Amino acid sequence: MPRPLLNIENLSIFTKSQKIVKNISFSINQGEIFALVGESGSGKSLTALSVVDLLAKNLKKSGNITYEGADLSHSQNIQNFRGSEIAFIFQDPTNSLNPIMTIGEQVDEVLALHTNLSKKQRKSSVLDLFKQVDLDTSNQMVTRYPHQVSGGQKQRVMIACALAGGAKLLIADEPTTALDVTTQKQVLELLLDLRKNRKLSILLITHDLSVVKLMADRVAVMHQGSIIENRDKTEFFKNPIEAYSKKLLVSLPKGNRDQTFGNVLIKGDKVKVYFPIKTGLFRRTTDYVRAVDEISFSLKQGQNLAIVGESGSGKTTLAKAIMRQLSLFDGHVSMDNQPITDYARKAYASKVQIVFQNVTSSFNPRMRISQTLLEGLQALNPSQANTTYLSELLQEVELDPELMHRYPHELSGGQLQRLSIARAISVNPEVIICDEPTSALDATVKVQILDLLLRLQREKGVSYIIITHDISIVDYFSDHMIVMKQGKALESGVTHDILANPKNDYTQALLSSVLS
Repeated sequence: MPRPLLNIENLSIFTKSQKIVKNISFSINQGEIFALVGESGSGKSLTALSVVDLLAKNLKKSGNITYEGADLSHSQNIQNFRGSEIAFIFQDPTNSLNPIMTIGEQVDEVLALHTNLSKKQRKSSVLDLFKQVDLDTSNQMVTRYPHQVSGGQKQRVMIACALAGGAKLLIADEPTTALDVTTQKQVLELLLDLRKNRKLSILLITHDLSVVKLMADRVAVMHQGSIIENRDKTEFFKNPIEAYSKKLLVSLPKGNRDQTFGNVLIKGDKVKVYFPIKTGLFRRTTDYVRAVDEISFSLKQGQNLAIVGESGSGKTTLAKAIMRQLSLFDGHVSMDNQPITDYARKAYASKVQIVFQNVTSSFNPRMRISQTLLEGLQALNPSQANTTYLSELLQEVELDPELMHRYPHELSGGQLQRLSIARAISVNPEVIICDEPTSALDATVKVQILDLLLRLQREKGVSYIIITHDISIVDYFSDHMIVMKQGKALESGVTHDILANPKNDYTQALLSSVLS
């Protein structure tokens, strides 16, 4: 039997007071895709980080990690392998890219470190890598900075960087979490091609079992720091052994929502959000990036509106315009038949709240949860700025009130998402905008969060605008939907009608790309 490429034996990861990962073992063979699945906080990302010795300083590890027989248990050994033999695609590309280097320069830097290519050859390789990960190869794209590209485009840059060193083992931590379904499928198919053509091995960290079903050869399920099941993919999906594994395979049912709604709350009429392109010595505006281009919509009381589209389509930009975080270039948005610009900032924030996409970065890491929640209440609802109300608030989102005394890093992704919802409902808004509210959550937690939002809707009468690329959420959660591409609305209407009979070619392609 050939020696495994990566072998992990009795790996434990711990702090002074807690064992987080508990004596896990697994191996990955050359050309194999091994999926490590589980809910947020199960220890799968820490396991991946331990392979390349990138654990936080307060974390220690024990056990044996070998790569092609070489010991990686000690940090001095991993330096020879990281980047060239083992590459890592991180979950959050925003924090992984250098904000003062162009995205082309960052891919070139990896090539310079791990290859002997000339500058001219590296320039050609950068363009080739951009093409492989489905990024525009024009000079305008290559010379952009990270803040000038969408979240999905940033992730594709990270994949290009990982491929640039010619590694044999790729550790992919939620590589498609931020991508729409069409781009997700393209990236996953790219990874499959790389596995085939380069005999690339992949350690795939994910909560998305549809990705596992498409990609993996073997599956290990992590729960509370332990591997509870490690099996061939086909056997796992056919007959999971553990009760927790069976829960992970749950799918969202089809939507069957009451279609009786109240008055119009928010209405948008030919909304435009343009960003100027400045060129020349005097930085004159020569053109515009049409991020949102003549979008019209309405949201009634008790109604849920889904805005769907690929990364960079303008979904989040439209949400920011509704939140008054961006100014309109043209068009109108009204709330209760009154232009949103007529409202004082605090008055409008009391009516419209948002649950952010990156829930971890939306909490101050140096503040306890209670301090974060009280900060918002003191600004918008001071009469309720007390711990008694916070306790009631946490119970409303099905959390133990004692969690208010913890820091964000001490909580799981699902708990932080519930707290983000608690922060939003704390001022009793009429509308909550949810930007990819379940993109980083496993199937069981996803269902719990969506059901929580729907329960709060029934109890409080709140309406939702949900920004997503997850079609299963759209079907389950929304009443009306808008399909966006390159700033324009290609199709809009009743969710069930569009999903059952899409008229636009892009919508048809979007639905056909959904992984089963």
